[in-house]
Amino acid sequence: IIGSGSGSVGETVCIPVTVFNFDALAGIQFGIVYDPSVIEFENGLSDPCPTSGGPIFDCLPGFMAANQINGANAGDIRVTWDDQSLSDRQLADGSVIFELCVNVLTEDCAAVSFGDIIAVQFFNANVELLPATLVNGSVNCTAAPMIVDADVQNTSCDVDTDGSISLT
Repeated sequence: IIGSGSGSVGETVCIPVTVFNFDALAGIQFGIVYDPSVIEFENGLSDPCPTSGGPIFDCLPGFMAANQINGANAGDIRVTWDDQSLSDRQLADGSVIFELCVNVLTEDCAAVSFGDIIAVQFFNANVELLPATLVNGSVNCTAAPMIVDADVQNTSCDVDTDGSISLT
């Protein structure tokens, strides 16, 4: 899941990349795309494993943003990681595996999405591809309101216009 964030022009915004159902994975590979006229990739942040006092980010052995996150081409970022011992790894739901930090160039909305610049692959220790559900994020986009309940008031007569719908 690519998170979302907001910032003013000239600010750096870091958005988390989190995982759910990260069970028995030995490697990942995917691309992230964005509009380089709205935001620019600054860096990826992660902590090497293990760290004293506990990592800020959840531990993928050998994952270091400087080596595994490549944003050399404006508009796309390539992320790769595999466990060198080819062991299956598990992370708790909601674990942040790294953050993408971008510079805000305009106040426009920028989608930050999984893209097909490289093959999307999640695999286990037997190098079997596993299914994945990908959720995109954004920078400076207004989230749509969540409708929890709808109260419908019918019109008093078919030709009247006194009906209403209240959304909460």
